[in-house]
Amino acid sequence: MPRKGHIAKREVAPDPVYGSTLVTKFVNSMMWGGKKSTAQGIFYEAMKNLEEKGGGDDASSSSRRRSRTASRCLR
Repeated sequence: MPRKGHIAKREVAPDPVYGSTLVTKFVNSMMWGGKKSTAQGIFYEAMKNLEEKGGGDDASSSSRRRSRTASRCLR
């Protein structure tokens, strides 16, 4: 507990590719040793593979799949 008062929560910036704060939170939780670009590369590659295997190109299915995957991993 801080001695000098309340500390405000920081807002997470949205992801540059998908524009989602959930993706940013997932990448930050996946990050190891401050290697954010490596974690982003792994995440984007995994999402690309999911889109290729899933067969759906519409934005709603990919965003639904992305949020479902990230929410399971953030538990």
